Amino acid sequence: MKIVFTDRVGSRPEKDVLYIGRGLLGKQAKDLAEYDPFANSLHFFQRWAEEQRLREKLVFGEYTLWWFVDQYLYYNTVRSCYGIKEIVRLIDIFSAVLEKEEPSFVQSQVKDPVFNSLLRKCCEKKDVRCSVKKVGRPREGHFFSAFKAVLKSKRMFRRMIGHLNDKKYGNKVYADVPLIMTYSYDITHRDKGTQIKMYSELLEALGKANVVELEPISKYTAREMLKKVRINDHTHLIEHFSGKEVEQAIRKETREARLLLKEVFSSKEFEGSLVYKGVGYGEEFRNKIRLVVEVLLPEIIRYVHLSRKVIEAYDPSVLILADETGIYARALILAAEKKGIPVLAIQHGMIYPNHFKYDYSGYGELNRKGKVWRPLPTLTASYGSYGKALLESDGRYPKDAIVPTGQPRYDSVEIKERDDGLREQLGIAKDAVVVVLTTQYETLPMMSKIVSAMKDEEYQLIIKVHPRESLSAYKEKVDEQDAKNILVMQDISFTDLLPVSDVVVTHFSTTGVEAVMFGKALIIIEAGGIKNPFVQKHISYAIDDASDLARAVKRAVQERDSAERRKARETFIKQHCFRIDGGATERIVDVIRGLEKRK
Repeated sequence: MKIVFTDRVGSRPEKDVLYIGRGLLGKQAKDLAEYDPFANSLHFFQRWAEEQRLREKLVFGEYTLWWFVDQYLYYNTVRSCYGIKEIVRLIDIFSAVLEKEEPSFVQSQVKDPVFNSLLRKCCEKKDVRCSVKKVGRPREGHFFSAFKAVLKSKRMFRRMIGHLNDKKYGNKVYADVPLIMTYSYDITHRDKGTQIKMYSELLEALGKANVVELEPISKYTAREMLKKVRINDHTHLIEHFSGKEVEQAIRKETREARLLLKEVFSSKEFEGSLVYKGVGYGEEFRNKIRLVVEVLLPEIIRYVHLSRKVIEAYDPSVLILADETGIYARALILAAEKKGIPVLAIQHGMIYPNHFKYDYSGYGELNRKGKVWRPLPTLTASYGSYGKALLESDGRYPKDAIVPTGQPRYDSVEIKERDDGLREQLGIAKDAVVVVLTTQYETLPMMSKIVSAMKDEEYQLIIKVHPRESLSAYKEKVDEQDAKNILVMQDISFTDLLPVSDVVVTHFSTTGVEAVMFGKALIIIEAGGIKNPFVQKHISYAIDDASDLARAVKRAVQERDSAERRKARETFIKQHCFRIDGGATERIVDVIRGLEKRK
């Protein structure tokens, strides 16, 4: 028997030939194998944890680069296309197909070098003849130079904006007051979304505070950056603190760190960890390593140095972080820690058991000079008691390093009785049941199933695309099936969509909390390997197959006003949101004042 993998399944049947379309591989895997790509991919990081020598090699100067490599490898391997998650999934699928069908010959017509390389290796392991389409190197390899050039131009552009800011406002800096570090642009304009409202109201409540805005690796063009950045007398861009001395230090440390990481990534220990089910995937993984070493490493070294300059310039009474688990935030924690400045992290989104970014459990034995290897804030303000308990048990946070306050951004959120004409603007009938799906990285692979399940239903589906995802990729999936009752949107706040929504669908996003908070029916499409806190009786309707979405919506609409659901919602809010009383900002300010006394 012959198996042919193809980008598109042809309609012409052939005797003794099994065609498998690339787009059908998810279904094929479900029929043929029990697998959990998310959990399986973690074997790589378990190997890292066992190899303490690898971590020790990453000590560089006054700081360690382990936490950076650890986190960046995770998000650029497990969560992204052709990271470990996808590699493991393909190996599982190929192994299962070969074992069940027992073909004598396998052919690939797929135009993808990583796909073909893994298929060839799986066939060799099973001693099956294989022919694959010859294509060029993986796409990522062609873009490193362009990517670095874009990053450099953005940095120069933002430095220019910083100098213009100096001329306009005279480089005004308040001494010994709180310093807010945020990714939110236009922080003084309250009508730009809940996250910016939170910081603008926090600024007002504090009276005096400085703000430094970060521009992480992003999709923004120069024109978009000019629109978004509204500089004022207490706001600076972090690139403004660069200079000749800083740039020389960055270049020197980057050269040395690259040599160090190349030594680690070429070691036998590292190569030995890149094996799954007897199939080595070091060759396919090469571009991810290259991305870390050539592009991302200089960025984090830059932020380590810029963070030091920021802390020296402001000497703040306390440092307040947005996106408290990101690599930029961690660089700032390192700088503040060195100066003895307390750091407050405000929990920015929903957490769940085994959330990688909040896990400090594996770092206890790797302390260096009494400090954990992954920078930890002095205090983290959690949503509620659930978050506090989880950070203590799973994340191994010290008990006195967490305080439940509620999330300040919900102080200013009011769900209106009316939708202010949004239904009419979107062309949605007044009596239509509106389902809002908020996407995450796990959503796109199952979009074909979602569209297929909903396109012929009477419901109006709105796909709210995550800011970090591709709008066009989702529109493509909808257009493929010509679904007239599905809208795909990105440049609209989720809280603006809440008034028109009847049902909210997500995986494990913070939007799930917001849906429950404001009395919306919630459906969870479960993602493998994640223990979802939303999956509770009378709180949500959980499905593990996106094809069942329409049936779940029907049930959710029928039961949304039940007494059991109202009672469960009250309990959920106490656990996950502390209180929705408009007082979270005031509680955060009290925490800040307490931290200021520690300096």
